[in-house]
Amino acid sequence: MTEITNAKKPSIKKGASVKLLVGKKGDRGRIFTVTKVDGDRVFLEGYKVLARARRINAQNTQNYANAHQSIHISNVSIAE
Repeated sequence: MTEITNAKKPSIKKGASVKLLVGKKGDRGRIFTVTKVDGDRVFLEGYKVLARARRINAQNTQNYANAHQSIHISNVSIAE
């Protein structure tokens, strides 16, 4: 059995400006910069930033670290 794959590579690259198509009322339509592309998921600068609790030790001097959540590539379009 032969496998037919016509999967396109995502045209959105790191550093590209994208327009958010979904989300909360204030975020929809805003322009963001892509910081990372992971398969069919993208990470946007300043969007969905979480504060993750961390244990304080010699390397980690802060109680919280910022972490970004990804969004599916179909929910963004290239900004013009």
